[in-house]
Amino acid sequence: MFHRSARRGFTLIELLVVIAIVAILAAILMPVFTQAREKARQASCSSNLKQMGLAIQMYVQDYEAYPAFSYNRVGGVERWYDILQPYVKNVGVFVCPSLPQSQTAFQMTGTQRGRNLSYGYNYQYLGNSRPVAQGGNVPVSDAAIQVPAQTIALADSDGTGGYYLHPLSYDAGTTACNVIGNHGYSIDPPFLPARSIGFPSSGCTSPPVDFPGKQGFSRLSARHQNGVNVAFCDGHVKWFKREVLERDNSYWNGRGEPMP
Repeated sequence: MFHRSARRGFTLIELLVVIAIVAILAAILMPVFTQAREKARQASCSSNLKQMGLAIQMYVQDYEAYPAFSYNRVGGVERWYDILQPYVKNVGVFVCPSLPQSQTAFQMTGTQRGRNLSYGYNYQYLGNSRPVAQGGNVPVSDAAIQVPAQTIALADSDGTGGYYLHPLSYDAGTTACNVIGNHGYSIDPPFLPARSIGFPSSGCTSPPVDFPGKQGFSRLSARHQNGVNVAFCDGHVKWFKREVLERDNSYWNGRGEPMP
């Protein structure tokens, strides 16, 4: 006699076990994939800063001074990113891939183009060396930066919203101090130098309740694995914990000294 083997399907219990295993694997692997994706964005951001750092070095070789934060030109204001553009020839390097699309779409267009940029320039010590009695932005000379490998040139910026414990999210139509990204094209040191006449780079006057005395300060952004990518004056790029760079002015003033 011939016996026909009967086909048997999965039981409900077996299906539930398979679904449970898949769910557990997904729960384990998803954070790994998310972290890997952010690592890739961090690497892309580092590449952007590397290109801008090299552009600053080329500019310094040409002019023996660092780019000023801004110049008043006929027809508008020329800022540091406009000055670097002929050297990098790519506006994409000014956009951090970890920022929301709404912010990156605005920052290179519109009436306030570049104001809410991904990266901030060391305004107080590179882009503005004016004495107390002088107005405008005066670039600092190459010779004035004694420790270029320890002096911040550019870094991830949260703008003036960074010093609020509960900041507002990015809004292209708002320039309030407590908005993330506002005045992102500059970064300020922990303590203002005497020549700043007490003013941070933004001139914003609304004080953050959470951080008294930090009104208008543009803060470094810890958006990459709870840290910040930094391009130094010698062109190298390194990741730091934000609090390390906010202890004193030694990473900012070009002298490697903690005092402002």
